[in-house]
Amino acid sequence: MRKLVWQAGATLALAACLCAPSRAAPPEKGSYVTTIPSQVSNPPPLSPAGETVVPNDPAFSRECLQMIPALRKNILVERALTTDTKQWGVVLRIDFTMAAAQMQTIAGRVNRLVFWHGAGGALSVLIAVGQPMAPLP
Repeated sequence: MRKLVWQAGATLALAACLCAPSRAAPPEKGSYVTTIPSQVSNPPPLSPAGETVVPNDPAFSRECLQMIPALRKNILVERALTTDTKQWGVVLRIDFTMAAAQMQTIAGRVNRLVFWHGAGGALSVLIAVGQPMAPLP
């Protein structure tokens, strides 16, 4: 089990879904980025840039959320955006907040999930917590 120090001593147990992070510890306290599977070397960017916005695909959204059962139970989806890219194909980005009251989002920071089908068609996810970026539109 990996624990993420979140804010004012509170912790978020990310359980087995984040047991093998592929990224080094972020430079800022309260930030965290990892991917599943852990060996992803070139994930889509956290924020869409030059990507074509496409309608949500409910089947793809369900597949994505089923990939992260431990985390899914503890988040509230704020915004979602589906795009299509030449490099990564269909990408689903979800901004979220923590469901527990003690896990409030740090002001000016965004929590984001980024899903895509990686090498060999395997579903991959990038999980970013406490990032200094703009929310999805």
